[in-house]
Amino acid sequence: MLVNLEVQRFNPEQDAAPHVESFEVDVPDGSTVLEALMHIKDERDGSLSFRRSCRSAICGSCTMSMNGLDGLACKTPIRQLLSQFGESGVADAKPHETISSHAGQAHFGAAATAAPVAGAAVPSSSVAPKTTNGKSVGTVRVGPMHNLPIVKDLVVDMTRFWEKNKSLKPWLVPKNAPPAREYPQSPEEMERLWRPANCIFCGTCYSLCPVVSVDDTFVGPAAIARVGYRFLEDTRDGARKERAETIVEQNLWLCAHCYACSYCPKHVDPHELIALSCVATIEEGVTDNTGARHAMVVADTIKKTGFLEESQVIPGTLGYFNLIGLSSVMPLGLRLLLKGKMPPLLMRPVPRVTEIREIFKAAEAKRY
Repeated sequence: MLVNLEVQRFNPEQDAAPHVESFEVDVPDGSTVLEALMHIKDERDGSLSFRRSCRSAICGSCTMSMNGLDGLACKTPIRQLLSQFGESGVADAKPHETISSHAGQAHFGAAATAAPVAGAAVPSSSVAPKTTNGKSVGTVRVGPMHNLPIVKDLVVDMTRFWEKNKSLKPWLVPKNAPPAREYPQSPEEMERLWRPANCIFCGTCYSLCPVVSVDDTFVGPAAIARVGYRFLEDTRDGARKERAETIVEQNLWLCAHCYACSYCPKHVDPHELIALSCVATIEEGVTDNTGARHAMVVADTIKKTGFLEESQVIPGTLGYFNLIGLSSVMPLGLRLLLKGKMPPLLMRPVPRVTEIREIFKAAEAKRY
Protein backbone atom coordinates (compact mmCIF):
# COMPACT_ATOMS: atom_id res chain seq x y z
CA MET A 1 0.00 0.00 0.00
CA LEU A 2 1.54 3.27 -1.14
CA VAL A 3 0.63 6.20 1.11
CA ASN A 4 1.77 9.81 1.32
CA LEU A 5 2.62 10.94 4.87
CA GLU A 6 2.86 14.68 5.44
CA VAL A 7 4.83 14.90 8.68
CA GLN A 8 5.34 18.07 10.65
CA ARG A 9 9.06 18.58 11.37
CA PHE A 10 10.71 20.95 13.79
CA ASN A 11 14.26 20.97 15.11
CA PRO A 12 14.74 23.95 17.46
CA GLU A 13 18.47 23.93 16.78
CA GLN A 14 17.97 24.41 13.04
CA ASP A 15 14.43 25.63 12.28
CA ALA A 16 12.85 29.01 12.96
CA ALA A 17 9.36 27.46 12.75
CA PRO A 18 7.77 24.06 12.11
CA HIS A 19 7.45 22.88 8.52
CA VAL A 20 5.91 19.95 6.68
CA GLU A 21 7.88 17.21 4.97
CA SER A 22 6.28 14.63 2.68
CA PHE A 23 7.20 10.95 2.55
CA GLU A 24 5.69 8.51 0.08
CA VAL A 25 6.09 5.09 1.64
CA ASP A 26 5.08 1.57 0.72
CA VAL A 27 3.72 -0.27 3.76
CA PRO A 28 1.67 -3.46 4.15
CA ASP A 29 -2.08 -3.15 3.92
CA GLY A 30 -3.44 -2.84 7.46
CA SER A 31 -0.47 -0.85 8.74
CA THR A 32 -0.95 1.70 11.47
CA VAL A 33 0.31 5.26 11.42
CA LEU A 34 2.99 4.30 13.95
CA GLU A 35 4.25 1.50 11.71
CA ALA A 36 4.49 3.92 8.79
CA LEU A 37 6.46 6.39 10.92
CA MET A 38 8.78 3.62 12.09
CA HIS A 39 9.34 2.65 8.45
CA ILE A 40 10.33 6.25 7.67
CA LYS A 41 12.71 6.37 10.63
CA ASP A 42 14.28 2.99 9.85
CA GLU A 43 14.52 3.28 6.07
CA ARG A 44 14.35 6.94 5.09
CA ASP A 45 15.22 9.48 7.76
CA GLY A 46 16.69 8.41 11.07
CA SER A 47 16.43 11.96 12.44
CA LEU A 48 12.62 11.80 12.62
CA SER A 49 11.64 11.99 16.31
CA PHE A 50 8.48 10.62 17.93
CA ARG A 51 7.58 8.70 21.08
CA ARG A 52 6.52 5.05 21.09
CA SER A 53 6.95 2.01 23.28
CA CYS A 54 4.42 -0.82 23.63
CA ARG A 55 2.69 -0.68 20.20
CA SER A 56 -0.36 -2.15 22.00
CA ALA A 57 -2.36 0.94 23.12
CA ILE A 58 -1.20 0.47 26.71
CA CYS A 59 1.69 2.87 27.35
CA GLY A 60 0.06 6.00 25.85
CA SER A 61 3.37 7.25 24.43
CA CYS A 62 2.47 7.64 20.76
CA THR A 63 -0.32 10.23 20.99
CA MET A 64 -0.21 12.58 18.03
CA SER A 65 -2.44 14.47 15.60
CA MET A 66 -3.49 12.43 12.57
CA ASN A 67 -5.55 14.22 9.93
CA GLY A 68 -6.53 16.81 12.51
CA LEU A 69 -7.75 14.40 15.17
CA ASP A 70 -5.57 13.30 18.08
CA GLY A 71 -5.15 9.70 19.19
CA LEU A 72 -2.76 6.78 19.56
CA ALA A 73 -0.76 6.20 16.39
CA CYS A 74 -0.31 2.51 17.25
CA LYS A 75 -4.08 2.04 17.35
CA THR A 76 -4.93 4.01 14.21
CA PRO A 77 -4.86 2.08 10.91
CA ILE A 78 -4.00 4.16 7.86
CA ARG A 79 -6.97 2.67 6.02
CA GLN A 80 -9.27 3.94 8.75
CA LEU A 81 -8.02 7.50 8.35
CA LEU A 82 -8.41 7.34 4.58
CA SER A 83 -11.94 5.96 4.85
CA GLN A 84 -12.87 8.74 7.30
CA PHE A 85 -11.29 11.67 5.51
CA GLY A 86 -10.80 10.52 1.93
CA GLU A 87 -7.68 10.62 -0.16
CA SER A 88 -7.04 14.32 0.54
CA GLY A 89 -6.41 13.75 4.25
CA VAL A 90 -8.55 16.78 5.14
CA ALA A 91 -10.46 16.57 8.42
CA ASP A 92 -13.22 19.09 7.86
CA ALA A 93 -15.15 19.24 11.12
CA LYS A 94 -12.52 18.22 13.61
CA PRO A 95 -11.68 20.28 16.71
CA HIS A 96 -8.32 21.73 15.69
CA GLU A 97 -8.44 21.72 11.89
CA THR A 98 -8.84 25.49 11.52
CA ILE A 99 -7.12 26.60 14.71
CA SER A 100 -3.77 28.23 14.07
CA SER A 101 -1.92 27.46 17.28
CA HIS A 102 -2.21 26.45 20.92
CA ALA A 103 0.47 27.28 23.47
CA GLY A 104 3.02 27.81 20.72
CA GLN A 105 1.99 24.57 19.05
CA ALA A 106 1.67 24.32 15.26
CA HIS A 107 -1.32 22.76 13.51
CA PHE A 108 -2.40 21.70 10.09
CA GLY A 109 -5.35 23.39 8.45
CA ALA A 110 -6.08 26.92 7.28
CA ALA A 111 -3.08 28.28 9.19
CA ALA A 112 -0.73 26.08 7.21
CA THR A 113 -1.41 28.16 4.10
CA ALA A 114 -1.71 31.53 5.81
CA ALA A 115 1.03 34.07 6.45
CA PRO A 116 3.80 32.75 8.71
CA VAL A 117 3.08 33.09 12.42
CA ALA A 118 5.54 32.50 15.21
CA GLY A 119 5.22 28.84 16.12
CA ALA A 120 2.86 28.04 13.25
CA ALA A 121 3.42 25.36 10.62
CA VAL A 122 4.99 26.47 7.37
CA PRO A 123 3.49 24.85 4.25
CA SER A 124 5.77 22.79 2.08
CA SER A 125 3.76 22.08 -1.04
CA SER A 126 6.97 22.52 -3.00
CA VAL A 127 8.58 19.60 -1.17
CA ALA A 128 8.22 16.56 -3.41
CA PRO A 129 7.65 13.08 -1.99
CA LYS A 130 10.89 11.19 -1.40
CA THR A 131 9.93 8.42 -3.83
CA THR A 132 7.33 7.95 -6.52
CA ASN A 133 6.39 4.37 -7.28
CA GLY A 134 2.91 4.84 -8.65
CA LYS A 135 -0.20 6.52 -7.33
CA SER A 136 -0.56 6.65 -3.56
CA VAL A 137 -3.80 5.55 -1.93
CA GLY A 138 -4.10 8.87 -0.10
CA THR A 139 -2.55 11.37 2.26
CA VAL A 140 -2.20 11.19 6.03
CA ARG A 141 -1.17 14.36 7.84
CA VAL A 142 0.75 13.74 11.05
CA GLY A 143 1.58 16.38 13.64
CA PRO A 144 2.41 16.60 17.36
CA MET A 145 -0.11 16.84 20.18
CA HIS A 146 -1.88 20.15 20.71
CA ASN A 147 -1.72 22.39 23.78
CA LEU A 148 1.88 21.44 24.64
CA PRO A 149 5.16 22.96 23.39
CA ILE A 150 7.18 21.08 20.79
CA VAL A 151 10.51 19.56 21.78
CA LYS A 152 11.35 18.14 18.35
CA ASP A 153 9.24 16.92 15.42
CA LEU A 154 6.36 14.92 16.95
CA VAL A 155 7.71 15.01 20.51
CA VAL A 156 6.12 17.49 22.94
CA ASP A 157 7.04 18.60 26.44
CA MET A 158 4.56 16.88 28.79
CA THR A 159 5.72 18.73 31.92
CA ARG A 160 2.62 20.91 32.24
CA PHE A 161 0.35 17.91 31.73
CA TRP A 162 1.99 16.00 34.59
CA GLU A 163 2.02 19.08 36.84
CA LYS A 164 -1.73 19.42 36.50
CA ASN A 165 -2.32 15.77 37.34
CA LYS A 166 -0.06 16.00 40.38
CA SER A 167 -1.85 19.14 41.60
CA LEU A 168 -4.96 17.06 42.37
CA LYS A 169 -3.02 14.71 44.71
CA PRO A 170 -3.12 11.36 42.87
CA TRP A 171 -2.83 9.26 46.02
CA LEU A 172 -5.22 7.85 48.60
CA VAL A 173 -5.73 9.71 51.88
CA PRO A 174 -6.89 6.94 54.26
CA LYS A 175 -10.20 7.59 55.96
CA ASN A 176 -9.32 5.28 58.84
CA ALA A 177 -6.23 3.48 60.10
CA PRO A 178 -4.97 1.16 57.35
CA PRO A 179 -6.21 -2.43 57.75
CA ALA A 180 -3.81 -5.31 58.34
CA ARG A 181 -4.05 -6.62 54.78
CA GLU A 182 -6.16 -4.66 52.29
CA TYR A 183 -9.09 -2.29 51.77
CA PRO A 184 -12.04 -4.39 50.57
CA GLN A 185 -14.31 -2.85 47.93
CA SER A 186 -17.76 -4.04 46.93
CA PRO A 187 -18.61 -4.57 43.24
CA GLU A 188 -20.88 -1.50 43.46
CA GLU A 189 -18.04 0.63 44.80
CA MET A 190 -15.65 -0.63 42.15
CA GLU A 191 -18.20 0.14 39.44
CA ARG A 192 -17.48 3.83 40.03
CA LEU A 193 -13.74 3.39 39.58
CA TRP A 194 -13.19 1.04 36.67
CA ARG A 195 -13.46 3.66 33.93
CA PRO A 196 -10.95 6.17 35.36
CA ALA A 197 -8.68 3.22 36.17
CA ASN A 198 -8.56 2.47 32.42
CA CYS A 199 -6.96 5.86 31.72
CA ILE A 200 -3.36 5.47 30.51
CA PHE A 201 -2.46 9.19 30.69
CA CYS A 202 -1.97 9.31 26.93
CA GLY A 203 -3.06 12.98 26.90
CA THR A 204 -5.44 12.64 23.94
CA CYS A 205 -8.25 14.40 25.79
CA TYR A 206 -5.86 17.13 27.00
CA SER A 207 -4.66 17.67 23.45
CA LEU A 208 -8.21 17.87 22.08
CA CYS A 209 -9.53 20.18 24.81
CA PRO A 210 -10.32 23.68 23.45
CA VAL A 211 -10.57 25.11 26.98
CA VAL A 212 -6.96 24.17 27.76
CA SER A 213 -5.97 25.87 24.51
CA VAL A 214 -7.33 29.25 25.66
CA ASP A 215 -6.98 29.06 29.47
CA ASP A 216 -4.03 27.23 30.99
CA THR A 217 -5.55 27.51 34.48
CA PHE A 218 -8.04 24.78 33.54
CA VAL A 219 -6.64 21.56 35.00
CA GLY A 220 -7.76 19.54 31.99
CA PRO A 221 -9.99 16.51 31.36
CA ALA A 222 -7.36 13.84 32.08
CA ALA A 223 -6.58 15.18 35.55
CA ILE A 224 -10.25 15.58 36.43
CA ALA A 225 -11.25 12.11 35.21
CA ARG A 226 -8.21 10.04 36.19
CA VAL A 227 -7.36 11.79 39.46
CA GLY A 228 -10.14 14.12 40.56
CA TYR A 229 -13.17 11.92 39.96
CA ARG A 230 -11.35 8.70 40.80
CA PHE A 231 -10.55 9.82 44.37
CA LEU A 232 -13.74 11.80 44.90
CA GLU A 233 -15.66 8.55 44.41
CA ASP A 234 -13.30 6.21 46.28
CA THR A 235 -15.07 5.24 49.51
CA ARG A 236 -11.70 4.53 51.15
CA ASP A 237 -10.54 8.14 50.79
CA GLY A 238 -10.95 10.51 53.72
CA ALA A 239 -10.32 13.83 51.98
CA ARG A 240 -13.42 14.17 49.78
CA LYS A 241 -14.30 17.70 50.89
CA GLU A 242 -10.72 18.88 50.49
CA ARG A 243 -10.50 17.27 47.06
CA ALA A 244 -13.77 18.92 46.01
CA GLU A 245 -12.43 22.33 47.02
CA THR A 246 -9.13 21.72 45.22
CA ILE A 247 -10.70 20.61 41.95
CA VAL A 248 -13.02 23.63 41.95
CA GLU A 249 -10.03 25.91 42.57
CA GLN A 250 -8.42 24.28 39.54
CA ASN A 251 -11.36 25.57 37.46
CA LEU A 252 -13.42 22.41 37.15
CA TRP A 253 -16.40 24.50 36.06
CA LEU A 254 -14.56 25.98 33.07
CA CYS A 255 -15.38 22.80 31.12
CA ALA A 256 -17.28 23.88 27.99
CA HIS A 257 -19.10 20.51 27.65
CA CYS A 258 -18.09 20.32 24.00
CA TYR A 259 -17.54 16.53 24.20
CA ALA A 260 -14.16 16.76 22.39
CA CYS A 261 -12.58 14.72 25.19
CA SER A 262 -15.13 11.95 24.68
CA TYR A 263 -12.92 10.78 21.83
CA CYS A 264 -10.80 8.61 24.13
CA PRO A 265 -8.76 5.66 22.81
CA LYS A 266 -9.46 3.74 26.04
CA HIS A 267 -13.19 4.65 26.18
CA VAL A 268 -12.89 6.44 29.52
CA ASP A 269 -15.15 9.29 28.30
CA PRO A 270 -13.69 12.07 30.50
CA HIS A 271 -16.62 14.37 29.77
CA GLU A 272 -19.06 12.22 31.71
CA LEU A 273 -16.64 11.93 34.61
CA ILE A 274 -16.22 15.71 34.60
CA ALA A 275 -19.99 16.08 34.91
CA LEU A 276 -20.08 13.58 37.78
CA SER A 277 -17.22 15.45 39.46
CA CYS A 278 -19.31 18.62 39.29
CA VAL A 279 -22.14 16.77 41.02
CA ALA A 280 -19.75 15.48 43.69
CA THR A 281 -18.51 18.98 44.51
CA ILE A 282 -22.08 20.19 44.95
CA GLU A 283 -22.78 17.21 47.23
CA GLU A 284 -19.82 18.31 49.36
CA GLY A 285 -21.24 21.82 49.63
CA VAL A 286 -18.56 23.50 47.51
CA THR A 287 -21.09 25.82 45.91
CA ASP A 288 -19.68 29.30 46.46
CA ASN A 289 -18.69 29.68 42.82
CA THR A 290 -20.46 30.74 39.63
CA GLY A 291 -20.31 27.28 38.05
CA ALA A 292 -22.12 25.51 40.87
CA ARG A 293 -24.63 28.33 41.32
CA HIS A 294 -25.41 28.31 37.60
CA ALA A 295 -26.00 24.55 37.57
CA MET A 296 -28.21 24.70 40.64
CA VAL A 297 -30.36 27.62 39.51
CA VAL A 298 -30.97 26.00 36.11
CA ALA A 299 -31.99 22.70 37.75
CA ASP A 300 -34.12 24.41 40.42
CA THR A 301 -36.12 26.51 37.97
CA ILE A 302 -36.83 23.53 35.71
CA LYS A 303 -37.98 21.48 38.71
CA LYS A 304 -40.19 24.34 39.79
CA THR A 305 -41.96 25.19 36.55
CA GLY A 306 -40.79 22.78 33.86
CA PHE A 307 -39.18 25.76 32.08
CA LEU A 308 -35.78 27.36 32.28
CA GLU A 309 -36.60 30.64 34.02
CA GLU A 310 -34.14 32.88 32.21
CA SER A 311 -34.89 35.83 34.48
CA GLN A 312 -33.41 33.85 37.38
CA VAL A 313 -30.28 32.53 35.67
CA ILE A 314 -28.05 35.63 35.84
CA PRO A 315 -28.92 36.73 39.41
CA GLY A 316 -28.83 33.11 40.57
CA THR A 317 -25.40 32.57 38.99
CA LEU A 318 -23.82 35.79 40.16
CA GLY A 319 -25.54 35.69 43.56
CA TYR A 320 -28.79 37.42 44.47
CA PHE A 321 -26.99 39.66 46.95
CA ASN A 322 -23.93 40.31 44.81
CA LEU A 323 -24.73 43.97 44.18
CA ILE A 324 -21.47 44.74 42.39
CA GLY A 325 -21.78 41.75 40.04
CA LEU A 326 -25.46 42.41 39.32
CA SER A 327 -24.83 46.10 38.63
CA SER A 328 -22.29 45.11 35.98
CA VAL A 329 -24.99 43.32 33.95
CA MET A 330 -27.68 45.96 34.41
CA PRO A 331 -26.83 47.69 31.09
CA LEU A 332 -27.45 44.40 29.31
CA GLY A 333 -30.77 44.03 31.10
CA LEU A 334 -31.82 47.53 30.10
CA ARG A 335 -30.96 46.87 26.45
CA LEU A 336 -33.01 43.66 26.53
CA LEU A 337 -35.91 45.55 28.11
CA LEU A 338 -35.80 48.29 25.46
CA LYS A 339 -35.75 45.68 22.69
CA GLY A 340 -38.71 43.84 24.21
CA LYS A 341 -36.66 40.72 24.85
CA MET A 342 -36.91 40.47 28.61
CA PRO A 343 -38.18 37.06 29.75
CA PRO A 344 -41.22 36.99 32.04
CA LEU A 345 -40.41 37.49 35.69
CA LEU A 346 -42.98 34.92 36.81
CA MET A 347 -43.71 31.68 34.98
CA ARG A 348 -46.55 29.27 35.54
CA PRO A 349 -45.67 25.58 35.80
CA VAL A 350 -46.29 23.53 32.70
CA PRO A 351 -49.06 20.91 32.78
CA ARG A 352 -47.91 17.67 34.46
CA VAL A 353 -44.83 19.37 35.88
CA THR A 354 -44.80 16.64 38.55
CA GLU A 355 -43.62 14.19 35.89
CA ILE A 356 -40.60 16.39 35.19
CA ARG A 357 -39.81 16.43 38.90
CA GLU A 358 -39.99 12.64 38.97
CA ILE A 359 -37.39 12.50 36.19
CA PHE A 360 -35.07 14.63 38.34
CA LYS A 361 -35.64 12.37 41.34
CA ALA A 362 -34.85 9.26 39.33
CA ALA A 363 -31.70 10.81 37.88
CA GLU A 364 -30.48 12.00 41.26
CA ALA A 365 -31.16 8.61 42.89
CA LYS A 366 -29.13 6.73 40.28
CA ARG A 367 -26.38 8.87 38.84
CA TYR A 368 -24.01 5.97 38.23
